[in-house]
Amino acid sequence: MSARGHDPDRFFGKVSFLNTGYPNVVASLVSGKADAAVLPTCLLEVLENSGLIAPWLLKPLDVRDDGRLACRHSTALYPDISVVAFEWTPENVIRRMTVSLLSSPSGDGYEWFTTVRTSHLQELFRTLGVGPYRHLKDMTPAALYARWKTQIHGALLIFLFLILNEVRLRRLVKRRTAELSRALADLRTAEREARTVRERLGSLERKNIVAQMSGMIAHEIRSPVGAIRNFAAVVRILLKGPLSENENARTALEGIDSEALRISGIVDRVRGYVKNRAVRHVPLNLADAVRSGIRAFRLSSAGSIPLKADIDADPAPVSGDVLELELLVLNLIKNAAEAVSGMKDRQGRAIGRVIVRLSAENEGNIRKYVLTVSDNGPALSPEEAKRLTESMESVKPEGLGLGLSIVRGIADSHGASVAFTADSAGGVTVRAVFEHWDEEHIGPDAAEETT
Repeated sequence: MSARGHDPDRFFGKVSFLNTGYPNVVASLVSGKADAAVLPTCLLEVLENSGLIAPWLLKPLDVRDDGRLACRHSTALYPDISVVAFEWTPENVIRRMTVSLLSSPSGDGYEWFTTVRTSHLQELFRTLGVGPYRHLKDMTPAALYARWKTQIHGALLIFLFLILNEVRLRRLVKRRTAELSRALADLRTAEREARTVRERLGSLERKNIVAQMSGMIAHEIRSPVGAIRNFAAVVRILLKGPLSENENARTALEGIDSEALRISGIVDRVRGYVKNRAVRHVPLNLADAVRSGIRAFRLSSAGSIPLKADIDADPAPVSGDVLELELLVLNLIKNAAEAVSGMKDRQGRAIGRVIVRLSAENEGNIRKYVLTVSDNGPALSPEEAKRLTESMESVKPEGLGLGLSIVRGIADSHGASVAFTADSAGGVTVRAVFEHWDEEHIGPDAAEETT
């Protein structure tokens, strides 16, 4: 059954093992308790010859006829009793024993042979998985390992190789990824640095052009300003009679001459800034310079923008040049006013405002004065806010950055810091910080008196 592809252990519904072939096994088969039975070779012939069973009662299955044995059999003939001599057995004993067995009369179906072939017996054990091949039916892990240890070792080696190779590949990919990430980070850093350099070079180029233009303009303005002062002097000389006693006329002439002189001073400061010419600093009151800048703004065309001044620190002694500081304040206020110009509500009313504040702060034992100019203008984009806060460049489409460049130059020459803060809700606040001057007295000539 095993040779034909059946499983002998599961082919029958039930298998019983009895003590003897006769009468136990034969009785079970004849009575119908068993459908098939396994009998020793020649037992069926002995029972039929003895008249114990009828010859036709039992039917042998798969009968083989090899011409060696008269008894019917369904399998190969297997030795029943084997006599084996040890190596130390005396040769004469082996000889006498062999002669005695081969010369004995054959009876009960037994027959002795010398050198019986056992290969078919080994094949039977292997096929059925019994005897020395019982482990073939053992499915425990130990038995499986014993049967397939060579294959298992080979599979484990392959699996270990695959794991080690996977680990190697992962480490290689991780290292290469890290190298690529560093290379990309270095590339991005280089790109940012190159972009910053390009922006700075472009800004410097624009500022140089503006500086040259402003120098030319300042040079050309000096002539008409001088002419205005000459005309005012001529009018003062020609003014005689009752008209010379007119207070308003004298005030107007003095105002023309004073403002022309102020224009001339501002032009000189601009030219000095363009040429990077050092200006002598003297002790002065920063509050007076702030008031002068506010007054100059209110007299300008943009003076209609609502402006609120809050000067808490007065006096605010600093060292510097009053005209340069007035120019710094004026430029900051003008930038704020231009940012809010044109802002109106639904009723058409102007809602733009500019707030100027001068206050004092203490950083440890150091006293400083803080000038802040803020507006409620529109919100800036991230790019505009970055350009304004980091580079102090104009964010107006038509702006060349001259005003902020002048502010930066004046602040640097006075040892002051300038910082811009863009509010996400709208508006910009500029904060200029000046150091306190330790002189106890500020001379009357240090700052221009203003009302």
